[in-house]
Amino acid sequence: MNKKAYLSALSDALSSLSPADRQESLDFYAEMIDERVADNMTEEEAVAELDEPAVAAETIINELPVVPRTVARGKRNYSKLFWILVILGSPLWLSILLALCMSVFTAVVIIWTCSFGFVIATGAFLFAPFIGIGSAVQAYIQGEQLFALWQLGSSLFVFGLGLCMLSTIRAVLIYPARWSKALFSWLRSLFKKEVSHGAK
Repeated sequence: MNKKAYLSALSDALSSLSPADRQESLDFYAEMIDERVADNMTEEEAVAELDEPAVAAETIINELPVVPRTVARGKRNYSKLFWILVILGSPLWLSILLALCMSVFTAVVIIWTCSFGFVIATGAFLFAPFIGIGSAVQAYIQGEQLFALWQLGSSLFVFGLGLCMLSTIRAVLIYPARWSKALFSWLRSLFKKEVSHGAK
């Protein structure tokens, strides 16, 4: 193990200390390694003369004043307790997480179903009037002018409505995409936040 790997392992083992105390300890051990290297040792040989990172970390914590030592050990015990509770409570929180995921998935499906339904309705409103106009022409030829006029007017109205809907198609597709992304991001950040909070 070289100097960098040793200090990295020691830093992980001292994660319960404050940043200042941890850095002070890392600087001390880095200086010890440098002194041995200055005496013509390799980094590996210098590191080999030191305690294992876990043992060194325990020694450092034991040498702290009472209050910082109690806080550091409390953090380490809390981290262990957290993972024990995670394992024991996994049937419950996994069920809750699954229900939450299914709720988000259902919301996304509903959003996109409404969006695609709107797109299909827009297409129908744009193309159906051509059938209505054809029907109006046929009715006019058959002498049913009043029906032909009504059919033509309703077809033009529906076509105009379809054009209005067409102008909102972009928003209808963009906003569901944003909402879907926001929902999944919220779910992912919520899970990460809970795990990272407990692991500290």
